[in-house]
Amino acid sequence: MTTTARMILIAGLPGAGKTTVARKLAEGFPRSVHLRVDELRKMMVRGHISPADAGGWSDALAQQCLMESEAAIAMATCYTHRGVTVVLDDVALPPLLSRAYAGNAALHKVLLMPSLATLLARLEQRQDIYDATFSAAAPALHSMMVSRNKDGWTVLDNSRWDVEQTVGEILACTEQRRT
Repeated sequence: MTTTARMILIAGLPGAGKTTVARKLAEGFPRSVHLRVDELRKMMVRGHISPADAGGWSDALAQQCLMESEAAIAMATCYTHRGVTVVLDDVALPPLLSRAYAGNAALHKVLLMPSLATLLARLEQRQDIYDATFSAAAPALHSMMVSRNKDGWTVLDNSRWDVEQTVGEILACTEQRRT
């Protein structure tokens, strides 16, 4: 692997494999940070809006997600300017796909898009209450995600790949873009 710092976003719906893949990808660089945008969300002490609190998607929730994305990019930029590769992972809900992380030429955006059957099977294996709640909404969100404009994104169907294969595909795509 090259030692030049880079900024890679791994996005997708819950159950797509973002966190596992992002962590493994970051482990392959000599100096790296795995930045979980979910952790930034948890840092907000008061005034945080969850999708359940908002009763679904709302302008206020969109603004909050945009703020979290901007904070993640600011942190990632700080690290990459100092030679540290940053691998971000963030949920990509269909209403945010085109807006979140737009306009950052240094950011390589990867969308993990496993099949709906794979996504549901992965969610079923997990123990988080959020995942159980999300399972009901997953078919509609997956359908919306499939139909969204994904210009500027590398879209990977990782349904049949293990973590190492997915990381290999991401590395191949990011190297191809860099040359």
